Amino acid sequence: MQLESISLTKELLASALLPSDMVLNNQLIPTAHRKEENVISALKSPLNNAQLGHSKFVLCLLLLVFSNLLVKAQEIIWASAVVHFSSEKSNKAFGAIQVIGKPNRYPNPAFSTCAWSPEYNESRSEEFIEVTFEHAVIAKQVLVVENNNSGHIKSIQIVFEDKTTKQVYIRTSQAVSGTGRLFVAGIKDNLKPIQGIKIEFDQPELMNTYQIDAIGISTSTEPPMLSINTTPDPLNNKAISLGPNVNSPFDEVYPIISPDGSTIYFDRKVHPGNIGMSKNDDIWVAQMIDGNWAEAENIGPPLNNENHNFICSISPDGNTALVGNVYLPAIGNGAGVSLTHKKMDGWTLPQPVKINNFSNLNQYNEFCISGDGGIMVMSLETSAGKGLLDLYVSFLQADGSYSTPKNFGSAINTAGNEMTPFLAADGKTIYFSSNGFPGYGNQDIFMAKRLDNSWTNWTEPLNLGSEVNTPEWDVYYSIDAKGEIAYFSSSKTNGTNLDIFSIKLPPQAKPEDVLWLKGVVSDRITSLPINADLTIKTISEPINFGFTNSSISSGYALILQQFGSYQIQISADGYYVNDTVITIDSLIGFDEIIKNFSLIPRKEGLIIEMKNILFKVNSSVLEDSSFQEIDKIVRFMKSNSGVAIEIRGHTNGLCDDDYCNMLSEKRAKAVVEYLIDSGIERNRLTYKGLGKTQPIADNKTVAGRQANQRVEFMITKTE
Repeated sequence: MQLESISLTKELLASALLPSDMVLNNQLIPTAHRKEENVISALKSPLNNAQLGHSKFVLCLLLLVFSNLLVKAQEIIWASAVVHFSSEKSNKAFGAIQVIGKPNRYPNPAFSTCAWSPEYNESRSEEFIEVTFEHAVIAKQVLVVENNNSGHIKSIQIVFEDKTTKQVYIRTSQAVSGTGRLFVAGIKDNLKPIQGIKIEFDQPELMNTYQIDAIGISTSTEPPMLSINTTPDPLNNKAISLGPNVNSPFDEVYPIISPDGSTIYFDRKVHPGNIGMSKNDDIWVAQMIDGNWAEAENIGPPLNNENHNFICSISPDGNTALVGNVYLPAIGNGAGVSLTHKKMDGWTLPQPVKINNFSNLNQYNEFCISGDGGIMVMSLETSAGKGLLDLYVSFLQADGSYSTPKNFGSAINTAGNEMTPFLAADGKTIYFSSNGFPGYGNQDIFMAKRLDNSWTNWTEPLNLGSEVNTPEWDVYYSIDAKGEIAYFSSSKTNGTNLDIFSIKLPPQAKPEDVLWLKGVVSDRITSLPINADLTIKTISEPINFGFTNSSISSGYALILQQFGSYQIQISADGYYVNDTVITIDSLIGFDEIIKNFSLIPRKEGLIIEMKNILFKVNSSVLEDSSFQEIDKIVRFMKSNSGVAIEIRGHTNGLCDDDYCNMLSEKRAKAVVEYLIDSGIERNRLTYKGLGKTQPIADNKTVAGRQANQRVEFMITKTE
């Protein structure tokens, strides 16, 4: 999201490009192939309607019969390194390295920063580039993906393992400029493995240089089968407009759905209901009522002011929001991001979030934060990046700041724009918009899954399909915690202003299942709810942690990823810290669990009953089932190192006083010994047997006697 202005005008977004290169074709389509002598040229096929229908029918039959055979038989190897080149516009965008790997635009080739463009120089009459492949193969075809201003290839040479060469193509006529295409040159009479390719080109035009996206070789003589890596949807789900209560004649962008799917926040541009004279971006919100979206309302101050306002993420409990920009009352909003909390009387003034070594060279950037607040993903353009906007990740630090942003790496980031990231509740699945991968239009939405904790190892980005992506501008994608419904902005309604749509996710596009943990934090003595802070750490990675809050009005909500153990620390002013561990063994689908916590007030002389402390009959030997409860006291003592306690044992009233005093003391001592064995210092522990002197129920009933036969502890020293 733009820091000073978040207009989605595509010309502004492309302002980092050289003006002379702005020759765009918004709706280029995959072209037919015609084999002619030693060349397969990319030409459009002018079919009439009857021929087109017949061709589609024949094509379907051919695909059904032969597609599997062709895919298995055809091996395409793309360039893995650049050996030599004549010139380049830069060493990133338009650089020679852009020809490495798979095509970034085909089968819809168009102007792109993810392609090699030579630098015009009138003293050079031609340009060249030489590439090599990861391993040599006996190839039948050379493939060259030309994104823009095609038709300037003069000659192609294949390079063998011994560095000898053979010319396989030479153009014999004048260059004829065209749109993007896949140029295929056949290789005749060759039985030697090919290690590399050298291509010579005409001198580029001053105002419209050509672009080479990818160079490859194929082991087959069949036409190359290049397609968009997209999401299969067996249910054929359709995108649905959110309707007039949300969408307006003005742009609605950046939809952020609450994890429970009941509330949607979005950015509405230059709407008459926006705050201020300029009607800049404002945050609006709508509620789902009986399956329909109610009329959206301006969220109002302090989140909205005369500047550009937008929400980036919302916490699972709906009480914490990450908002764009830094709110500076004296001079207006500034670059960065802020956090705001929802209280009984509304949202608090957003407070800036510190991101260490934060910088951005682009006029746009966006942010999102994980449900526990421990991970922040952002789009930035930096001098160390891959090109224009890249995706980065930062981690919450002990001082409340976020670490220096780390680049997602080349599996995700290209020389184009990777932007509008959304991190799913599983913490592994990322949805983002890019123009650096094959797609349907100017900017498409993709997804990928993180494969390890390096944050640079990802699955190949998957295009979310033609029902989400259009030939135009598709950005800003968010999903609910269940991973069932996605929301995104698109101009698919009329091709002009941006509206918000929803669509059901196909299985392949869904994140992993998560556990939604909800509850309240209360006072251990009064049982009344209190405001508290919760910090979450994974046992396997204690360095990484997150946070949330529990409020008196709505409690807390946490999203835990499937599998693993989590340490949750609950704290509040005037209360002792409570530590607990939750382990998730497995999940079958999305799950919700209610888990309430209580905190002990910081008060000397306070007596707390220890529930479920059981002994063998007429004995001080603890039952095994008691250890789980005593372990809670161990964690309490370790979390509150300045506290000292007295363990107090009680019995029922059936036996004589001396026996009850002796038995209750032995039982209290047994608990103390277990605490010492668990690492609690002896000087912090005392014990006392009170026998039957302090009953809390009638000894005449079984239930009363069971209640009286108890163990408790008293706080004898506060921190």
